Amino acid sequence: MLVVDMHLLAKIQQAVFLNMVSVALVVLFYKALLWIATHVPPIRRRWEAWNARTAELALQGMSNSLQVFGLADLPTDSLRAAGKTTAGEIRLRYRILSFIIGVGLGDLTMAVIKTIESGKLAPSLQPRSMLTVAMVMPLLIWAANHNPTVSRYRFLLSIMSAVRLCEAVHSSVGDERPAAVRGLDDACTNVRRSVLRVHRINGSMGRFSHRRHSIKANSSLVAARLQQAEDQMDTRGVEAMKDLARLLVTIANNYVEPKIGQLLPEADLAGVVAPESRAAGLRLAAVVSITAIISCSWILLGYPAEGVPIAAGAAALLSSIAAYGPRAAMARVAELRNILGF
Repeated sequence: MLVVDMHLLAKIQQAVFLNMVSVALVVLFYKALLWIATHVPPIRRRWEAWNARTAELALQGMSNSLQVFGLADLPTDSLRAAGKTTAGEIRLRYRILSFIIGVGLGDLTMAVIKTIESGKLAPSLQPRSMLTVAMVMPLLIWAANHNPTVSRYRFLLSIMSAVRLCEAVHSSVGDERPAAVRGLDDACTNVRRSVLRVHRINGSMGRFSHRRHSIKANSSLVAARLQQAEDQMDTRGVEAMKDLARLLVTIANNYVEPKIGQLLPEADLAGVVAPESRAAGLRLAAVVSITAIISCSWILLGYPAEGVPIAAGAAALLSSIAAYGPRAAMARVAELRNILGF
């Protein structure tokens, strides 16, 4: 017979509520500072100048790569304008998040060392502390990503990164080439996944809008065209890299205009057949569901509460690898390094 410890369940509910309130206060504090930066004239001027410098820095690498391929005449002004009000804020968001994660990992490492030396469980490894970390960190990561402005410009950053990697593959020699090609492949996979979600990233339509169907149909064709260009890297060499870079910049410009229902002109999509949908939403739902089921089962079966974060983390990691593959996670890390400027 299943016995549920109601006292333990009440403690967990209380901890969850307090952690959500803590994250909400942190987000509100950040929003207040952001409001000051965008509404107080002296600070706003500095804030806008910093955003513009950050956007120019992000665009410079792509512009240099386009020159190598003889594509310097492709328009990039719209990409520059898109980053003038956003680029700095996005970099700040992820720098703050990376600082918090770094401090947390450092504290965890010291706690493990102290526990080994003293033979007593350090405060940071107590069940309540571990549960707080398991709750707060995902919420902070969600808060950093769940913003239309962030999502829109991250899409452009992923395209800029892919264009730079096209040039990196072109200039690589010898043993450098396999790693460069693999990096480009991962970056293009990120772009294609974002293209298939452009109706959500853009944020200009509701879930039940009739426009979604036509936009998703066009996005499927665009993703298939990108995949065709990638497949030609091993047969057409430099010409394939040039074609891929051109397609990527065209997609970025049409997205910014915005022409999200026609990311590529009809001429580039002639003869392209969209592959069957891989149901990315179902994969994400499966990962979340498996993690939630494992966490709840751990609690209800009466196992030690300090094991909940470990069980949930292991379930999320293994189910994500099963659903997306390890290369997708590595590609996301590379994308974040580009955003942070590392």
